[in-house]
Amino acid sequence: MTFVIRFNSGLFNEGAFAVPLNEATRYETLKEAEDDVAWLDDVNCVLDLSKLPEDFQVHESHCCVDHGCKYGDDDCPVVSGQIKQLYDCEDCVNEGARIGFTRDLVNAVRELVNLQEKYPAEFEQIPAVFKTRILALAQPLFNYTKSQ
Repeated sequence: MTFVIRFNSGLFNEGAFAVPLNEATRYETLKEAEDDVAWLDDVNCVLDLSKLPEDFQVHESHCCVDHGCKYGDDDCPVVSGQIKQLYDCEDCVNEGARIGFTRDLVNAVRELVNLQEKYPAEFEQIPAVFKTRILALAQPLFNYTKSQ
């Protein structure tokens, strides 16, 4: 077995420097690696390279613990919890954008309702302005939904 120490940045240890995997210090035993972890900062985990697919770095950059393996692999190291994903996947990013659009739309509608309650007599003149604003906020959400 061969072990390496991985930092939270996704890079690996080589004499306390963060380097790509191909330059990382290899440890023969888990104990040797854990001994070095004790004096390093920002360590993510100790990896047993023999238990990971050769292309695990591709998985950690694209796959998601919530949305699954982007390559359809049953043994995806991210999905199985062997390694942590480095970034939000495309689905996570899209969900975040959709949530932001929805929040803006809800706030605009809330503002419209507040104005209706505060100025009921003048409310007939207000909706055209807010209708335009609400539709402008809703358009990206509708476009996103159509594209899915």
